[in-house]
Amino acid sequence: MLFDLNGKLIKQFGKRGSNPSEFYYPYSIDIDPKGNIFISDLGNNRIQCFDENGTYQRELQFTTGNMRLNNSGDISVTRAHGDFDYAIEKADIFPDDSNIQILTFKGNKKYSLSQKLQFNNSQMDAKGNEVYVDFDDSNNVVGVYAYSRLIEKYDTSGRLIWKKERRLNFDATRPKKNKDQTNTFQEVQMNKCHAGIAVDDKGRIWVVTLNRQLNSEERVKSDLRIMRGFDGTKKLTISVSNYTGPSTVNIFKLDIFDPNGKFISSIPLTHFADNIRIFGHNLFIIDSYHKQQIFHYEIIE
Repeated sequence: MLFDLNGKLIKQFGKRGSNPSEFYYPYSIDIDPKGNIFISDLGNNRIQCFDENGTYQRELQFTTGNMRLNNSGDISVTRAHGDFDYAIEKADIFPDDSNIQILTFKGNKKYSLSQKLQFNNSQMDAKGNEVYVDFDDSNNVVGVYAYSRLIEKYDTSGRLIWKKERRLNFDATRPKKNKDQTNTFQEVQMNKCHAGIAVDDKGRIWVVTLNRQLNSEERVKSDLRIMRGFDGTKKLTISVSNYTGPSTVNIFKLDIFDPNGKFISSIPLTHFADNIRIFGHNLFIIDSYHKQQIFHYEIIE
C-alpha cells in the first residue's frame, strides 16, 4: 500500500501467493533513486521489483531479511532473520562469513562486510546474526545487531570505519546451549538489544534500543510451521495471534549518534517499535506485530 505523508491511501497492489506481484511474508521494502520499489518476499525466496506505479518489473532469485538501497542504486541485503534461516531455501545469498552483502541493481555481488558472530549453536548463529542496516548519503553502510550490543560503520569498499560496543541496562549475553536448542526447531530465546537503525541527511545515526526485555503480557505469540513435500520443497505456514496486552510501554527508546559514533542523546518511546526509517525530516517507527501501526515524527533542529 502507498500512502502520502498525511497517511492517505494512494494505491495498493499485491495479494498472497507465489506469482509475480504476489507475496508470502513480505518483510522489507525500499525505493531506489528512480522510484522503483523493491520488496523482500521472504516466504517466496525472492526480491520483487516494481516501478513507481506498482507495475511488476522483475525479481531477484534469493532470500534476504533486512534490505536497503543507496543513492547509486546498490542493494544492501542481510541473511534471513532468526528461525527463517532454517525455514527457507537458499538462506545464504552468496555464502560467506559475512552478515551484510552489497549487490548491484541486477543482483550481482559487489562486496561483503560485517563478520558473522559465532555462538557455537546453529539456531543461535542464525538468530544472533540478525542485522539492521542503512546507508548514509555517502553510501557508507551502518549496521546494528538485533541480539548484540554492536554498532558498525563501513565505507564503500567494505572497510570498517568504526565499531561500537554499547552498554545496556540488561544482560546481553546469550543463553547456554542445551539439548532442546540443538536438536529441535524450538525457537531459542535471546535478549534483544536493538530493533532498527536509520541515518538522517546530516549523517546522524538513529538506533531503536530496548530498555528491557518484553514481559509475557507484552509478547505476540507466533507460530511457524514447516512441511517438506515429496519433491523436497519446503512450505511455510505462519500465524500471529491478536495482541491483547498494553498499548503504552516503556521498552523502547531512540539513541542518536553522530557520524563518528559519538553518543548525542536519547528519546524515549511509549509504543512498540520493530523498525525505523528516515526520509528527509520525516522519521517513521514501524510496529509490525503488536498494534500494526506506523508512527510518523518530524525531526526538528
